[in-house]
Amino acid sequence: MKNTIKYSLLLILAILFLYLFMPKKELYYGIEKILIKQNIIISDETLRDNIFDLEIIDGKLYFQDVYVTTLSLKIKSYLINNSVVFKPFEISDDFIAFFPKRIDSFKINYSLLQPKIVKIEAKGDFGFAKGYIDLFKKSIYFDVNISKLLKQRYKNILHQLKQNKKGGYFYEYQY
Repeated sequence: MKNTIKYSLLLILAILFLYLFMPKKELYYGIEKILIKQNIIISDETLRDNIFDLEIIDGKLYFQDVYVTTLSLKIKSYLINNSVVFKPFEISDDFIAFFPKRIDSFKINYSLLQPKIVKIEAKGDFGFAKGYIDLFKKSIYFDVNISKLLKQRYKNILHQLKQNKKGGYFYEYQY
């Protein structure tokens, strides 16, 4: 009985130390290498490694060598539940013809309790979107409450959305 308690405590301490001293920066650089393969580059960022999270400050985001925005975000990892929370940001003027400028909040959440689902919420000049990515079915689904600005100036986005029976909009995609 004493050995069981002793080994259980050692296991809990080992997990705690592994979690607290996890190489968060190295994990970030690994993710950055994956993004580069998709022509997505984050440069000039400052990394701040805290006990429970990794903060990325003022990273310049490029897609296919075109500047998109400057991002600041916090990656929070709590063993079972992980999230990425973006601070408000604005899309580059080069993309204003395609998408509204301001994003007020953007959050990505992943839980080991639902390993096949990545939840996403976003709010900005476009309105509000809440949805998920199903990693097993390789599908994306969003409910979208569109803003007047999106309805008036961004018809190209409206054409990609479908209307539900209640008059709201949603987006579906299989990849």
